[in-house]
Amino acid sequence: MKTTLCLLLATLLAAPLAEAQTPPDADALIRQLKPATTRGLRNLNIQAAPAAPAAAPAVLASPAAPSVAPGVTAATPQAAAPATPAQPDSAALPAPAPVAATPAANPAVEAAPAAPSVSLAIQFEYNSASVSQVSYQTLQQLSRALQSPELLDYRFRIEGHTDAKGQAAYNRKLSQSRADEVRRVLMTLGVAGERLSSIGLGASQLALPSQPYAAENRRVRIVNLAP
Repeated sequence: MKTTLCLLLATLLAAPLAEAQTPPDADALIRQLKPATTRGLRNLNIQAAPAAPAAAPAVLASPAAPSVAPGVTAATPQAAAPATPAQPDSAALPAPAPVAATPAANPAVEAAPAAPSVSLAIQFEYNSASVSQVSYQTLQQLSRALQSPELLDYRFRIEGHTDAKGQAAYNRKLSQSRADEVRRVLMTLGVAGERLSSIGLGASQLALPSQPYAAENRRVRIVNLAP
């Protein structure tokens, strides 16, 4: 009986530890950090085509005055009843100019998709920037993903995030130190330093705003800085 209880207790204690030590798959990280194939269309502007310019109306030339030879007196024309001007043929009238469509005040612009990113629950020593040993496997998988042919041409930003416990200034400083440490570890694993930048955001961008003290807010986010 005692042996059975000990085995059960050992199983319950080992289960969360095994789950915490399971690193994400490098291929899954590549899929999450790789830009979408349609990303190049994000700045496409959709505007109304410009209207064709209206045709200029034909200008009728004034009739030339009759010329009179020198020394010849021009005959005074007899007054005659004014002739009724002939009604022009409707087919000969120029077609009315098309009315230009008024362009929309705000042309439709395709919204830019969110930058590819992934949030990792990197564990650190308590109140420290030192990466816990159980998270090194996660960073090893991340380094493999960042050095893969699919992601080798991109740069990445490492964001440190905390929950809302404590002072905002302290949280921002701690998150910066942890982001710097993740960058350092990735560099030791072979990722070129010029491809990585780091920033500490503290609790300014909570993953769960409705639960500011939740553990999900304590994370490291990797953002692809693809143009």
